[in-house]
Amino acid sequence: MLNFTVPISKSLRENGSVPESYKQVVRSAIAGRTVDKGKRLIVSMTFYGKWENRDGTIRRRDHLNYQAVLIDVICAALHIDDSQVWHWKDVLKVQSESEYVVVEIDYC
Repeated sequence: MLNFTVPISKSLRENGSVPESYKQVVRSAIAGRTVDKGKRLIVSMTFYGKWENRDGTIRRRDHLNYQAVLIDVICAALHIDDSQVWHWKDVLKVQSESEYVVVEIDYC
């Protein structure tokens, strides 16, 4: 199993583009680790961040955009095609003052 943590970049929140500096952060988090290119993968992501307003109402934030960006960046960093990811499991949101994503990758 491959586990790593990456921050949710402010630039991703603002315009949805992926700066090279963020790609480097993800590559650094994965550094030295690989997956078997012949096997199917299961990916789990837990998003920690400010998902609620101070009054307890839900913020209008779409974590699925973050997920889509991370999928592309992670697959590029691992040198795999995203079609190798067979199942997306447990995409969760957790209320937190810090904003980051915990990613777990395992084989089917």
